[in-house]
Amino acid sequence: MPAKTSYISHRILFYIALLVFIIFKIPYLSDAFYWDESWVYAPAIKSMYQAGPSLMPDVIPVEYSRGHPLLHQFACAVWMYVFGSSNLSMHSFALFLSAMLAISLFEVMRRLFDENIALISALLLLVNVTFFAQSSFVMTDIPLALFALLGIYYYAGERYIRAILALTVLYYIKESAWMMAFVLAADVAVSVWKKAPRKVIISRVLATVLPVLFIFVYFLLQKIRLGWFLYPAHTDIIDASLFHTLDHFQRILTLLFWTDQIFLYHFALVLACVILYIRTRRRVFLYITAAYLVIYLHTVVLGYKDLLYYVFIIAMLVAFIAFLRSPLSMLTRPQARFLKLSTAFSVAFSYFSSINFYEERYAFVVLLLMFFIPMGIAYGRIVASLGRGKWVIAWVLVLQLGCPVYITGNNQMIAYERIRAQQQLVDYMESQGYYDKIICAPSYLERVHLNDAATGFLNSPKIFPHVYEHMSASTELLIFDNIEPDVLFHRQVMADTNFHLVHKITYKRAWIEVYERRK
Repeated sequence: MPAKTSYISHRILFYIALLVFIIFKIPYLSDAFYWDESWVYAPAIKSMYQAGPSLMPDVIPVEYSRGHPLLHQFACAVWMYVFGSSNLSMHSFALFLSAMLAISLFEVMRRLFDENIALISALLLLVNVTFFAQSSFVMTDIPLALFALLGIYYYAGERYIRAILALTVLYYIKESAWMMAFVLAADVAVSVWKKAPRKVIISRVLATVLPVLFIFVYFLLQKIRLGWFLYPAHTDIIDASLFHTLDHFQRILTLLFWTDQIFLYHFALVLACVILYIRTRRRVFLYITAAYLVIYLHTVVLGYKDLLYYVFIIAMLVAFIAFLRSPLSMLTRPQARFLKLSTAFSVAFSYFSSINFYEERYAFVVLLLMFFIPMGIAYGRIVASLGRGKWVIAWVLVLQLGCPVYITGNNQMIAYERIRAQQQLVDYMESQGYYDKIICAPSYLERVHLNDAATGFLNSPKIFPHVYEHMSASTELLIFDNIEPDVLFHRQVMADTNFHLVHKITYKRAWIEVYERRK
């Protein structure tokens, strides 16, 4: 009975935190779309909505699909048929998937570990500013994390039919998810080498191969209809050179250990390990502390230029996997198997991201598997050791309630400051009736916001048809901002007496200036 009561109380606390999270997200749901959302994802979804939901590769223009599988766009288009095609509806779809990720994380960690670890892991996710900022973006990073989590959980738990479904959805979200297939193929090879029961091997082979066959059908159709398996603009920028790879890998490690005050969580963990070492004299806590110090020294000071750093990181991964297999970890076989597969996928995914074009948001799945989950387990175990579980949970809840204050000055939240400044610009241009003006906007985002209604900024179907990147003798208006700044050109225009500033928009850290040619 006490265990059931504990489960109910932890679940209530979790859903209260999730409700608070959603309430604080509501003011952002009616905003327009940001960056890649603005020029790729939102137009792709709206194009599919207008054409009718379909998974065929050529249902929307290639400049919108970018050769990616279209399940995410398909699902959002279906959502729009039920809830409407407004910005609010589309952002609500993204927020729904984010809520599903938080719920899935709580339930997975509760079933694999216990209620304390489940609650702490989920709360760490909910108070994280990266998750808060991205949770309403109609992009693929959070859905990818959701189905990677479910795919690993079901596969590790030998629930292979559910694993096949989750992995098929995962592969239909984005190509980077295919790294999971290589990880599972290696797991099958290890199973054969260890002479696992034939039924287990066959089940793992089917769970590995069938999702790959299902996604292969999509790319075969893409080859037939469009002439290529993978989008040439993406394959042409793959760069596996050592410098390029280590540069991107360094950025992923920085995300895991430093970015957006995430180091505070690590600092708290190291402090707890020092206290536990003093109390118990168990060397494992001393080893964790030493490892953190070395990682921080290299990540913050030396960086990727020191190749010995990566030798150390690889050694740490090997040691971590060995630790998961040892009695010291206090892990059951399903727990250790889940963490090993999560680690292997994170490494494979990081490598794929490192040889391709990289943005920080791409690595959210790595942040989930290699920060939120291990940190939740570590805090949960420390709670059990210190006997102060209620205080740790209370501390995380304080962070949850303080989230709006914490995020206002954060670099992740500058996205919303930029969106609102850009919206004010479009509102101003519409109010002035500048539709027939010849406009120069060096910023690509400002151009698409003014001439593509799918970006969500225009208040009517009427667009600004004469917006160009470069200035000419006929240019009547110039638009500059600090979102995509062209500093030299901006200085040149400010020194040009033919133009004068007629309007400036400032929203917190974002600003936009409009110059008009003197008559």
